[in-house]
Amino acid sequence: MSHQQGKPGSAKRTHGDRHGDAVTIASAEVGSVSVCACGVITLTLQYISLRLEPGAFRELQGLLHFSQRKLDGGAAHAAPQGAGGADVASVH
Repeated sequence: MSHQQGKPGSAKRTHGDRHGDAVTIASAEVGSVSVCACGVITLTLQYISLRLEPGAFRELQGLLHFSQRKLDGGAAHAAPQGAGGADVASVH
C-alpha cells in the first residue's frame, strides 16, 4: 500500500460544504486525510467521511496504532490514552 504525503504546492484542494476548502495532506488506496482552514480533519474511507477535531483525530490514531500492535502480536506496554491522559475504554 502506498501513502502520499502532501508537499507544498502539490496539496490537493477539495471543496467542503460548510468548512470551505480543504487540503488533502495524505492519501492511499484505502482513503485520504484532509484538513480545513478551520482545523477540522476529514478522514475519508471509500464512501465514509469522518470529520474530527484535532484532539479526536489524535485519539483515533492512538487507538488504531494500539489495536494494530495487538493484532500483530506485539505486547503493548500501556493502554491507549485519551487527550486528557485518561485511559481509553475498550469497545465490545
